[in-house]
Amino acid sequence: MDRNQNRGAEILAFTLGLAMVCYVVAKAFSDYLGVDITAGGRVLLALLMALGMIGYAVWSELTNGFLGFRALLPLAFSTLWSGMWPAMQYWGTKSLYFHGLPSEYQDLEWWANGYTQWGGWALILFGGYGIAYFTWRAR
Repeated sequence: MDRNQNRGAEILAFTLGLAMVCYVVAKAFSDYLGVDITAGGRVLLALLMALGMIGYAVWSELTNGFLGFRALLPLAFSTLWSGMWPAMQYWGTKSLYFHGLPSEYQDLEWWANGYTQWGGWALILFGGYGIAYFTWRAR
């Protein structure tokens, strides 16, 4: 009885097919948002990660798990916010947008620059954990 365990070609075909499906989904999502595929892919990945964290938090609350809703909600929202940065730079460019050019050399709106991005991220993350701490302490 001789079994052929060499399934490298099948694994390669499955991986390439999955990559093509992911590319088509990311391209359609990017076109829907009106951004290039790298910015849309970052937004889509951040959205999926945030939804995964929120789903885990809900599951953890229902089953008495380790991390609850208060522990993961600020992290999920800050992940979503940081995933939107390339799209914000794309939307906030006043002149032609050149991907890869640092935002310091581009003429951006005030809400698309790095200070607003990092400030919003810090506000969401630390403010969210501050609210979570004070609501936990008040119980």
